[in-house]
Amino acid sequence: MICLQTTQYARKFKPKFKHVKRSEILNIFGLFIARMLRPCKQVRQHWMGSFLYSVPMFQTEDNFRSVMLYHRFEEIRRFFRYHDDANCDKTDRGFRMRSFIDFMKDRFTAAYNFSSVVAFDEGILPVFSR
Repeated sequence: MICLQTTQYARKFKPKFKHVKRSEILNIFGLFIARMLRPCKQVRQHWMGSFLYSVPMFQTEDNFRSVMLYHRFEEIRRFFRYHDDANCDKTDRGFRMRSFIDFMKDRFTAAYNFSSVVAFDEGILPVFSR
């Protein structure tokens, strides 16, 4: 669904837009997570090859380039779409995120089974007391 919505939305502006593959969407999510682990001011710095902006899980200098070219990353990120405007409820203010949130909720509930007691400590929730 994300691949189809992104491609359709992009072709409104760029008719020769290359179809987005499922693997590219997974790579985009992986790169978003990697950017959270090692943030920098400009997105392009991750592709410059500096070890300063590399993410430890890749273990190479050209880590982001080995996953996806910068131009393709920016192209997909610019037109990234995960909802269908035609089939939406206009009274629901969160309709753009609803399908994505429902998808993620279903995936997490299928993968994680919590017991009746769940404890959160300082490692999970930040504590600002002295």
